[in-house]
Amino acid sequence: MKKIILMAGFLLAVAYSSAAEVSVKTVKYSDLTSLVRNNQGKVILVDFWRHD
Repeated sequence: MKKIILMAGFLLAVAYSSAAEVSVKTVKYSDLTSLVRNNQGKVILVDFWRHD
């Protein structure tokens, strides 16, 4: 249920932004810090998955 609400909020935010650029990237955890620092002031959505 939480994922549906978060995704709906994300989609609404994109829909109401006139100049939104959305990209999806797969990064390793070790590269996450530099990705966040390089995108300071921007919205970043991080989704963690674990497979056993």
